[in-house]
Amino acid sequence: MTRLKVALLSALCCFIALVETTPLVKAPFGQVKGVEKVAQNGKPYLAFLGIPYAKPPLGELRFAKPERHPELNGVYDATAYGASCIQSQLMLPPEANCSEDCLFLNVFVNEINRDARKKVIFWIHGGGFVVGTSFGHDLGSFLTDHDIIVVTVNYRLGVLGFLSTEDEVAPGNYGLWDQILALKWVKENIPAFGGDSEDITISGESAGGSSASFIALSPHAVGLFSKVICHSGTATSLFGKYVNAKADALNLAKKLGCVPVDTDALANVEQSRSIVDCMRSKSAEELSKDVTFRLYRPVFVPRTDGDFLPRDPLNLLNDERYLDSIRFHDKPYLISLNNNEQQGPDVLYSMFKSFHYSRENVSIEEKDKQWEEVVWLSAMYNVADRLDRKDPSKDLTSFVFEWYDRRKGRDQALPTLISDLLFSIPTYDLLNAVARNPNGRVWYLYFNHYPQFMKGAYRGMIHGLDIVYLLDLSLEDMNKITQAGMTGNFSQEDQELKALYSALIAEFVKNGNPEPPVLKELINSWPNYDLRSAKYLDFKPRPIVQEYLDREKRELWEKSVPNLARNLEKSSGHTEL
Repeated sequence: MTRLKVALLSALCCFIALVETTPLVKAPFGQVKGVEKVAQNGKPYLAFLGIPYAKPPLGELRFAKPERHPELNGVYDATAYGASCIQSQLMLPPEANCSEDCLFLNVFVNEINRDARKKVIFWIHGGGFVVGTSFGHDLGSFLTDHDIIVVTVNYRLGVLGFLSTEDEVAPGNYGLWDQILALKWVKENIPAFGGDSEDITISGESAGGSSASFIALSPHAVGLFSKVICHSGTATSLFGKYVNAKADALNLAKKLGCVPVDTDALANVEQSRSIVDCMRSKSAEELSKDVTFRLYRPVFVPRTDGDFLPRDPLNLLNDERYLDSIRFHDKPYLISLNNNEQQGPDVLYSMFKSFHYSRENVSIEEKDKQWEEVVWLSAMYNVADRLDRKDPSKDLTSFVFEWYDRRKGRDQALPTLISDLLFSIPTYDLLNAVARNPNGRVWYLYFNHYPQFMKGAYRGMIHGLDIVYLLDLSLEDMNKITQAGMTGNFSQEDQELKALYSALIAEFVKNGNPEPPVLKELINSWPNYDLRSAKYLDFKPRPIVQEYLDREKRELWEKSVPNLARNLEKSSGHTEL
């Protein structure tokens, strides 16, 4: 055999081997070529990365609802992640690049079997709606251990995801509309990957959990999903409540030279159109450079727009007729909270306070006075926003702040109040809404673990740490995000807890009940949450079922504060709040 024939035969064999090992899926959307990966548990799985589900949101599609991506021609190379959405890159892995062209999703499967009809989990990343990415959010061990299809998604963030003039020119909530369009893509195309299009669980952590419950409350998502999981965030979390959208749009327009600085308000639709057209001409970096976290009233986050969200989420959760109209109670819910959600507000509070007191040429007396004003203002607006009132009440704020001051001390009062309104109380809003209905099915998990690798100032399950027990995310990467002083690695106890946590999430995704056999061996039963006993799973290496967590703070926010608000309104003869 000649050398040429040998070379050709060798090349042919290599080509055949490449074809056999390259995963290729033909979906209604088009053909996509994936890549084989290996999970933390050492098992192989297939990844189809960076699939575009929408047209690039550029030009006229900036500050607009997304439009579905046209069908693909040829074979699409889905072997690498697409760009993350524009944001501050402080919390992103170094290898993740950002672009305004970022509307991609990723599909992860154990193997391709079009006839399998495997259960699907649609994972939405967190980040307060201003940062975050699907990049690196791999659930490889989860899907290989439990044979579930995982889909992760990018959605627009910050200014590009939520700027609004509060009219038809720029209504906002583009990031939420992105999620809906991605869900529709999954509904149409997941059977080609072997997934069950009739059984899709929407899930996420923090802003992702909030997004999942926004979707569950939206009339535009009916029929797109079958189950809901919310970790550390729901639709009533204040980090997802935009109060001053029009004013913030105007202020940004002034900074960018899109409107005279002496303009007081957006007077009409024509003026809105003028500034939005101008802002479409600016770079994405110019638009997004000043977006950050705040102690009160977040900017460029979801808003009640009368469309995606017909009314304020807390109002919707208390409207049984509306919930029936969107089939809210037709699916099961799993809701979880961590034992140290407050770490995030603590860090933010300390950062602002440190910056405030580091200023030169200001007396300590003046700094003290100004800081008291900052704390008071933050408390006022958090209380007002919780009650969906534009004008804060001094009497009501005094009542609430003194309640926290007596229990936590002056320097912990505000971060504890903020934490409760971001995480704890919104969790009970959703639990109560589901449990009130006789057909409601909801389970409550309280992640009450104290890992040994938490060696810094913070202990327990800080905000976001639970995803390390579900995703293949290293402690090193998590520590970069949280700066929480994690050292070392998972202990054997942590490994076993991760296996148990993954098993109960998988059981819920598969069967709508989060009680796998391994959990039943440890406890007799994990009952539905109900309004009378408020039972929950105290989740730790030896989990137990407990009753009525957070009774005192729930009494405050569910009874005392609303009652005082009503009394103040009656005594003043008008709406004071």
